[in-house]
Amino acid sequence: MIFSWMYQKKKEVADLQLDVPCLEGQNVEENEQENDEPFKGSKRSGLRPSIKAKRIRVLAEGSSKSKDIRLLEREILGKILVINGKLLSAEKDEFILHECLVHPAFLFHHNPKSVFIMGGAEGSSAREVLKHRTIKKVVMCTNNKELVNFCRTNLTKNKEAFRREELHLVFKHSINELENSKEKFDVIVGDLEQHLEEDACDMPLHTVFLRENH
Repeated sequence: MIFSWMYQKKKEVADLQLDVPCLEGQNVEENEQENDEPFKGSKRSGLRPSIKAKRIRVLAEGSSKSKDIRLLEREILGKILVINGKLLSAEKDEFILHECLVHPAFLFHHNPKSVFIMGGAEGSSAREVLKHRTIKKVVMCTNNKELVNFCRTNLTKNKEAFRREELHLVFKHSINELENSKEKFDVIVGDLEQHLEEDACDMPLHTVFLRENH
């Protein structure tokens, strides 16, 4: 069993605040400084948006357990998934995180067939997992059903992954489901978002569970 985990990195990305109102067709003032980099330093994570863009659009809106979900589109980052005003992922660069999260673990397994994804509601980790031809079953477990349905409907890049028959969606707390599962998995992928309370995990519990069960 191979375990791939990127909780801290996801936390940092999730902490990036969008500091502009999310109104359709709103004009966004260009940054006065001559710097085309999309992010600048901040106290919290070392990054903050400083995006030069003339226009922002709201493509879709929804809600999940008192949390606002919005799919925006900005010139430099493409489609952006935002939860309660916080950036979860951006179309132009999310592949960097998810490719690094998924594929290195598969290099250490000679014939991975079954995978358990903790969280990953947007479907990007499942998309990367399903690129491997040996995969027979992928269990994606999160109790944020509304976010999954929103992403399945609106994130064009991941629609094919959501339609694959190998993908099984389980809407429960991923830690509890993994603890109680009698099934063994070749690879476990931890794609959890710290600011989504339903996906937040207890790291000591997680460490003990993996040591005792695998």
